Amino acid sequence: MWVLSHVVAGNEKADKIVYEASLSHNALKLKLTISLEALLTINRKILETWQKNWNDVPLKNKFRNIKPLVKKWNFPSNLKRKNKVIINRVRIGHTHLTHSFPISKEPAPVYDISKENLSVNHIVIRCPKYAEARTIFNNPTLL
Repeated sequence: MWVLSHVVAGNEKADKIVYEASLSHNALKLKLTISLEALLTINRKILETWQKNWNDVPLKNKFRNIKPLVKKWNFPSNLKRKNKVIINRVRIGHTHLTHSFPISKEPAPVYDISKENLSVNHIVIRCPKYAEARTIFNNPTLL
């Protein structure tokens, strides 16, 4: 919890002592540098550990299926943040069409043809109604 510094008794005195010590000729000056190689090794190790933990998440987890690797998704460099957000929402299946029902307290939408819950994955990947369009546009088989 954050507390105003002037409320803590003796805080000004401690600040003054620390400030004066930093100006002293005897003050220990530390200059820490890290090589690029060491930084890359640290980052690689962090990603390896994160990936190992992510791999332990069961495959039935929706997000684990959508994003099996912890590395960043790539976007064109000129893409605006708003469009990146839209793409990520589609990737994880959170769209107004498929996920507005909890807010409106309606039942989950059901797809007319197959009678299964409406989802981005169903519309884009599995729906037989759009099979020909997927072939024409050479859509990937996974979101």
